[in-house]
Amino acid sequence: MLISGKDEEAITSLGWLRSATGYPSPKSFIEVIEKLEEIRALKLKINMQGLHPNRIRQLSKLGSKYEPHSFRMFDENKRYAILAVYLYELSQSLIDKAIEMHDKQINQLLSKGRKKHQLREGKRIKKIIYLEGKLSTYVELG
Repeated sequence: MLISGKDEEAITSLGWLRSATGYPSPKSFIEVIEKLEEIRALKLKINMQGLHPNRIRQLSKLGSKYEPHSFRMFDENKRYAILAVYLYELSQSLIDKAIEMHDKQINQLLSKGRKKHQLREGKRIKKIIYLEGKLSTYVELG
């Protein structure tokens, strides 16, 4: 389950889901996607329509504050309610993070391509100027 590890010192699934993903890179993008898949594998069926947005935020914040092992002290209904809302909000946050990472990666690739293009154009322009100079010298002599 999410709140119990293989042994006492192992990181729990919930601990891994909460861990920071780091700098936007293909590796960290894949990690975010794996976390989303882990949450979706739980097949949580959550109906948030009856809950006030403030209550959702409150339960999610409560879920983010507790360490995974601390959830064991709650009765089963309360534990699952807090975890379900927290995981729902976490999945929304991970989707936002994945989109943000994707945008940054695409922008970096476009920037690198633009720089290469400008470098090639600069070399081409220098060559044209050089050839124009040679041609004007040839015209003057000839």
